[in-house]
Amino acid sequence: LERAMIRKEAMKCVDDFMLRHEYLAAIAECDKKILAKDEYTIDFMKLKGSLCLKIGDHLGAKSVYEQILAVKPLAWAQMGLGKCLTLAKQYDEAAVLFNEVIKENDQIMEAYDWLARIHHARQEFQEAQQVTERAVELSPVVLHRQKALSEAAVLNGDYETATKAMSKTIDIAKYSTYRCAEDYANLARLQRLKGDM
Repeated sequence: LERAMIRKEAMKCVDDFMLRHEYLAAIAECDKKILAKDEYTIDFMKLKGSLCLKIGDHLGAKSVYEQILAVKPLAWAQMGLGKCLTLAKQYDEAAVLFNEVIKENDQIMEAYDWLARIHHARQEFQEAQQVTERAVELSPVVLHRQKALSEAAVLNGDYETATKAMSKTIDIAKYSTYRCAEDYANLARLQRLKGDM
């Protein structure tokens, strides 16, 4: 607990800029802390990579993640580099990274999401659906993933899976702020396509 408090205090300077949405200042502060080479250098590098991605500086983020990966194969750095490569449409290299992350730890759901995104961008809709189905099996109560499964299944003409996933989406969102009339309309449309209405 004490270590967490010390870390929180060390990160406070960057957190203050982030709270004010001053991302360039936050990145500059990360750079200062990285140059200091203290025990939180990796934490500041991770934060800098994330901030660079947030502001659209994919090259800056890529550089940070590559520096980390040159030293140690950390899943979060592989994920970050994979995102940079995906956004640069370097899908083959990105897919390798996301598959490595999944192989090392199949519970990192974000890797499935990005891998499905790559398949979708390549118009490999069957593969996108398969990856999303696997993620939904592991983590079934995530709204955006159920919705993504429904959308992928529609592209494959798999209205059975699409309908089930949209029903699950509605069930998950039923008592939340994510409840959406459009989901009910989509479910009705899918039931019609499936022949249930």
